[in-house]
Amino acid sequence: MKSLSNLKLQSIKVTCIVILLSFTCITACSGPSSKPSSTSDCWPNCSNSEATMRFGVIPGAFSMERYFGIKITSNSNNKLELAVLRQLAGGRPFYIHMYAAWKSGINSQLIDQINEYKNAGLLINLALRYIPPAGHNGDVVGYANWIKSSVTKLKQVSIFQITNEANVGTTTDSDGYYKNAPLALVKGIEAAATVKTKNQIIGFNWSNSPYDSQSAQFWSQLKTFGNKQLIKDTGFVGIDLYPQTYFPQLTNTGLKSLESEVTSSLKALRYKFMPLAGFTNKIPIFIQETSWPDYIPPNTSLLAANKLYSFANNIVQKILNVNAFNRSQTAQAKALSLIVKGAEQSHVNVELIQWFDLQDANNLLGDGWGLVNDNFNPKPSFYVFKSLVKNTPNG
Repeated sequence: MKSLSNLKLQSIKVTCIVILLSFTCITACSGPSSKPSSTSDCWPNCSNSEATMRFGVIPGAFSMERYFGIKITSNSNNKLELAVLRQLAGGRPFYIHMYAAWKSGINSQLIDQINEYKNAGLLINLALRYIPPAGHNGDVVGYANWIKSSVTKLKQVSIFQITNEANVGTTTDSDGYYKNAPLALVKGIEAAATVKTKNQIIGFNWSNSPYDSQSAQFWSQLKTFGNKQLIKDTGFVGIDLYPQTYFPQLTNTGLKSLESEVTSSLKALRYKFMPLAGFTNKIPIFIQETSWPDYIPPNTSLLAANKLYSFANNIVQKILNVNAFNRSQTAQAKALSLIVKGAEQSHVNVELIQWFDLQDANNLLGDGWGLVNDNFNPKPSFYVFKSLVKNTPNG
């Protein structure tokens, strides 16, 4: 009887916590948030009809704990990180997706990091974010000038992403939070195009969203602001795509729907939204960010806003010793395979896929986003990713 009473009390505690979290999250988080030739010079615009995907990763670690004001910690051993990245690359072209913000500028620490990756044989995909310094919110001219000076300075960077998620205005993490973000994107692309080298690629990203009217407005604004010049200057269109995570279906389909979700999202980008800005099917799509964290449940009707999924799941695990939402490292590896398969089956010319991110954070939530754990030990998804990279061309 005592054990049954304890279990009942534990269940009540969990129920109360989950209900509290659901109301908190709904209040705080709802809303919008062909083989290439032997030379790499043509990529990503090679003349071959079929594109061979390339791969990359966002280094470092992430956790939902940052939304609670908790500092994210992880093993920051540079030697171990480089060793893991070399293993993943296996001598193939492999991209490191990095970020710089207008507010902090291009400092010596960032340049040192870029050079360290380059010296290890890795390629750099750098996002130049529209996060303004004090007093410059909405200063599109100032941002464009910073873009021009940054691209001029960083000849060792292969890909520049101008702005980051300029269509999302619900969080300071995304550039759409700041004034005139779509115009800044357009003017930033124009500025970068005037100083880039012939081997550098300029583009931008869009955060996948279920809000069609808001998405249509964003893409239409790009046409208004950019017209034919934007089409001429843009070398890729990126998408940040997190299937079953930020906008999950409210039915318990597990991994069954993941591949089709990726395919449908990419087709919507290619055929529904990009044409609104004048982009044709010729321009390649880069999946700039994608992931499927270990312990965030893909589907639940109770926590529709979902940014606190991992928090609730961890509490359930600690109290009842069960994985209430049926995610695991093995499931993550399967999800990674399905994301890539979904991109292939979309037939919309996806040429680059980058995983968010390399490493798990050392945290309480256990929302493992990485290919390795916080001590750089490979997870099953690491080996899946490595096998995918192994099949990419050397050229």
